[in-house]
Amino acid sequence: MKKSFKILLAGFAIIMPSVGAFGLMTPTVANADITGSEIDPGFSRPTISNPSIDIPTVDKDWVNVPITSVVIVKDGLSASVFDYNGHAIGEVAPQNTAWFTDQQHTNQNDGKVYYRIATDKYILADQVNI
Repeated sequence: MKKSFKILLAGFAIIMPSVGAFGLMTPTVANADITGSEIDPGFSRPTISNPSIDIPTVDKDWVNVPITSVVIVKDGLSASVFDYNGHAIGEVAPQNTAWFTDQQHTNQNDGKVYYRIATDKYILADQVNI
């Protein structure tokens, strides 16, 4: 009699048959909507309190922290726009304009903090209210 075991992984059931002829195993994957009542005894579904954890990324000079916010350029000034490396690109964000930001971008060398307002476009934190 053939036996198999089941591995539960991210909403899929991977069913591994026992070793067959020539010691080969051929797994099959079944798309499964797994709920607590469908899980085999001995398996438990982990509880995830925050499935969308934002993890900072770090490279040689920068720390990038995912955020979801809006920044508003301070009254009385236009904010210079910078590239990923902190170099001014000759563009400005006008005073009192609001920008969605998805990333706080901090230079590890000088401590300057920027907010990303578009692909490869950042403004300094001291020029905006968040």
